[in-house]
Amino acid sequence: MSLEKISEQYYTAAQARAVLGLNEHTFQNWIKSGRIKRTILPGRGQGLYLKRDIDRKAHLIESALFLDTTKDLELRAATPAEVDGEIHLAHLIYGRRVLLPEAQRARRQLVEVNPESSWYLYDRDLLAASLNIVPVTPEAIEMFKQGVRGWLFVPGQVKQFEPGVPLDCIVIDYMSTPTVPPEKRKFYSEALLRELAYNAFRTWGARGVELRKVYTCGSTPSGRALLRGSNVFRELGEPVPGRVIFELDVFSSDFVLLRPYKEALAAWREQKER
Repeated sequence: MSLEKISEQYYTAAQARAVLGLNEHTFQNWIKSGRIKRTILPGRGQGLYLKRDIDRKAHLIESALFLDTTKDLELRAATPAEVDGEIHLAHLIYGRRVLLPEAQRARRQLVEVNPESSWYLYDRDLLAASLNIVPVTPEAIEMFKQGVRGWLFVPGQVKQFEPGVPLDCIVIDYMSTPTVPPEKRKFYSEALLRELAYNAFRTWGARGVELRKVYTCGSTPSGRALLRGSNVFRELGEPVPGRVIFELDVFSSDFVLLRPYKEALAAWREQKER
């Protein structure tokens, strides 16, 4: 097996510990007890650890840690009737400009044109976080790279999550409610991404939806800092003052939250080839 194939399928011990959040002592105890399986490949002295197994354990650990906190959380695709909640959330974060009739119309239109584009995380009755991820035409991608706001794209530029068609997407808004303490807000943001990874993204992969690249914009200092510190997105530039564009190459990325999607898509492809 080539080094490239090995790195695609296995973690080193240090990488596995980091994903699981374990110290060296606990990690070794888990190996000895059989909770973690170590693989020794021919010609290699050091143990390796299957990524899919480690990622699954990490998800289970995280789910257990947050069980009490997340029991009332629910992720669902937005409906037109729920868009008022998103508008209210955007108003709290971005100000009165989102209340303009054309701005409200754009948000409702997006949900109508692509029902899988807008995702809401609820904590009981509270809209805790939301994200718009939208597949668009190549023309729209180039416009977005040049600083055009995603809300300005018309229905003909918005695509569907269809199987077997390589798609480039834009993230328009990624928001969490500012009405809670910063720690809780951060938790909602992370919970939204986690739920998307293990639900929406994995479902798309199982359907054969091929996500190629994802583009987003850092339009606030905190947003830019988050994207730069994530080590997930590549910074492309600032075509318009205050709007820094970032790119995520889905298949070259080792971002752990993309693994459920990649595994589901690989299984779909394997089944299709039979």
